[in-house]
Amino acid sequence: MPMCYTPRAGQEYLQKISEVTQKSSKRKQNLSLFSEDTEEITILDPNDPKNYKKRSDVNNLPVYLSDKQEKAFFGGLREVDKQSNARGDPYQCSYCQAMMPNKNDGRRHMVSHIRVMRLRCGLCGAGAFFGIDMRNHLMNRGCSELHKAPRHMIKNGQPCMTKQSAEDLTLVAHSGKPGSTVNTSGKIVSITSIVPYLPDPKIEEKMLEPTRIAPAHLSPKKPRKKEVTPPQPKAKTPPRVLIPSKEPKEEEMEEEKPSTSAQYTAP
Repeated sequence: MPMCYTPRAGQEYLQKISEVTQKSSKRKQNLSLFSEDTEEITILDPNDPKNYKKRSDVNNLPVYLSDKQEKAFFGGLREVDKQSNARGDPYQCSYCQAMMPNKNDGRRHMVSHIRVMRLRCGLCGAGAFFGIDMRNHLMNRGCSELHKAPRHMIKNGQPCMTKQSAEDLTLVAHSGKPGSTVNTSGKIVSITSIVPYLPDPKIEEKMLEPTRIAPAHLSPKKPRKKEVTPPQPKAKTPPRVLIPSKEPKEEEMEEEKPSTSAQYTAP
């Protein structure tokens, strides 16, 4: 039997969902504070605990990246001459040669090549780096699991839900440090596609290779010094001693000789 909500009951239900999610280990991001056109990026050092706000105060999450991550993620975005392309876009991706009209869209495009997320869809589990891309995924029917959402959240047409509903269905990927990045082996959504997809593995490997840490068993080993064993002296063989053979005595030789003086007589 379908469940029906009055406007007041629907608000109470939303309030219960909000209370439950605030107590959960995965903190939501307030996506409604992000502008549709621009999303400012504040890059902070992830190793400094002073940069992290309390979870109850997290409304607009900064992007926490190390210098190596920032260079790997956004270093491929280059500024070009506007007259070099028909549309007059000033930014270009050095990996796929796509053109972007502004720096914010350029950054959104660059992370479309890698499976690195800061947010996760609460329905299908797809990851997203920026809140605006996750919101577009949910509001424009890019999620294949919308039937799992409460009925009062989904409406006919497009967008199929409000920004508040999209916020309620979005989870922070790193529950311990909201705003930090998490690598995923699953699909992502981005400015390129609101439908979850897997990026080009060759481009992804080029971008993420500088950030990878080689496992201990794969780290280059120092060549071992060969132990040089001193040559052992050859064992001296005792000198051969020639023992002369024993010569028979003259008396024995005489006994062996037949007697020549013996005379024989005919029978």
